[in-house]
Amino acid sequence: MFVPAIWLFAIYVSQSIAAGLGLLFILGRALYSRGYVAEPSQRTLGFMITFAAQVILTLGALIGAFIRWFA
Repeated sequence: MFVPAIWLFAIYVSQSIAAGLGLLFILGRALYSRGYVAEPSQRTLGFMITFAAQVILTLGALIGAFIRWFA
């Protein structure tokens, strides 16, 4: 779900913001992985960062597409 969301966000909203959110997503996944290996209860921060980036990308892509098509 990440690749279509970042692709559509870059098309309909902003390429530079999409790139920043993509880096944030990767950072979150790295923190999640590190926390999962060390102690599974420490993976919350990585999950929240990844989730936030994914939600922003998905909602931004949907809203941007809706505005472009219907406005």
